[in-house]
Amino acid sequence: MFDFEGDGIAEVLYQDECFVWVFDGPTGNIRFAGLTTSFTGTETSIVADVDGDGHAEIVAISNGADPSSAGWGCNVAPWNAPDAMTGRPAWRAPMGAPAYRGLRVYRDSARSWVGTRPMWNQHTYHVTNICVGGDGACAPGARDGEIPRIERTNWSLPWLNNFRQNVQQSGLFNAPDATVTLSVRCEDPPVLVASVRNLGEATLPAGVNVGFFAIMGTMETMIGTASTTTALFPGGVQDVVFRAPAGSDVNGTYRARILIDPMMPRFHECRTDNNESAPARTQCPG
Repeated sequence: MFDFEGDGIAEVLYQDECFVWVFDGPTGNIRFAGLTTSFTGTETSIVADVDGDGHAEIVAISNGADPSSAGWGCNVAPWNAPDAMTGRPAWRAPMGAPAYRGLRVYRDSARSWVGTRPMWNQHTYHVTNICVGGDGACAPGARDGEIPRIERTNWSLPWLNNFRQNVQQSGLFNAPDATVTLSVRCEDPPVLVASVRNLGEATLPAGVNVGFFAIMGTMETMIGTASTTTALFPGGVQDVVFRAPAGSDVNGTYRARILIDPMMPRFHECRTDNNESAPARTQCPG
């Protein structure tokens, strides 16, 4: 299980012989169905931030099981036709192969899934059986990836009690903490994408104002602003997209900065020294 949207309601992941499913927690309605082939003996879908981008991903494992096997065939009715009532797609084989094999990573196309731990170490994973430094699941001083000799009881920790559910990053501060990273798309004029992330433990309200700056030498010039449109729960991320003005240097250097009016702040955060991105450039070919 995992709370992908940071709304306090967990979704349920399940993998059968033919599909990777995500169900709505309270209703059981299908939120997503991806294609796979699996014996379902030991493999299972997992949730982790596998690429360190601040968003959770789903990792699905396929083992090349025969999709026409008697008793649980995938390429047979009703699975090989889409289901309009639930939104389930038709099962189909991958291009050039009879079955799926290996690993696939799914992410949200809107990049709105919240962050989570960057690791998942075993089939019976639970948060307290592997350490991420500083998140409170292990004893103080534990290192990333350390396996505790005596693990803490999951349900005895007030921020857990969620044995089979991965967590949004926790244990940082009891306040919002807005941070921002920047990427620049190779377009003319360039498109700047600022990822605003809440690293604190309280909700960051909507309307976080982001300024975009062009850097030339030691000089910075603000070229525009844009704002978040939704509240960000702890670990939540939203991309704020801004197209630079016409004539902006496609190969220029840019920076994003969270702008806070000291006289009328929209929020109070626990840290103010991490409110700007590193300089970013486009990665245009040639």
